[in-house]
Amino acid sequence: MSWLWEDSTLVLCLAGVAEGVLATLMWRTGRLALAGGMLLVLVLAIGCVVAERLVETKAEEVEVVLTDLARMLETNDVEQVVTLFDPEATELESRARWAMSMATIKEAKFNGLSVTINQLTQPPTATADFVGRIRIQGRNAPIAFETYIRRLVLTLEHDGTRWLVTDYEVGDPRGGATSHEAY
Repeated sequence: MSWLWEDSTLVLCLAGVAEGVLATLMWRTGRLALAGGMLLVLVLAIGCVVAERLVETKAEEVEVVLTDLARMLETNDVEQVVTLFDPEATELESRARWAMSMATIKEAKFNGLSVTINQLTQPPTATADFVGRIRIQGRNAPIAFETYIRRLVLTLEHDGTRWLVTDYEVGDPRGGATSHEAY
């Protein structure tokens, strides 16, 4: 049933089909009682859309973290970025500090997000697999803007109140192996 909380597109499509069938039946038979069924379908569809908007799933929580991370990267404030890292992920933090000292990030975006939640671990963990794109300008060299597109797999852990990044892997955006290479 998590599909309902993630995306209401299927519900809206089914409601549209049901409304079309009921409207056709009402037109062919002349039975105005079918208008009640149409109203019921409409109310249920609206209820499902409202519920989908109100319920934030674990996967949507992870997506919010990634959106915040992209926004924070664009501010070039490394102190703000590392607040999204697990305090024990010291290597991750040092890599981020080094990378952000080398360039000014002009744009950070992601797409193709796939989130897998593992509730069986203690604490719960998540894997976020996506294609990330950053546009940078070097700080110490007169290089033009450069754009890097990489497939990223982030590992996150829920600390009881929020999701924190604990590790990452980088790979080719077309798929294939990933590693801890510098982004």
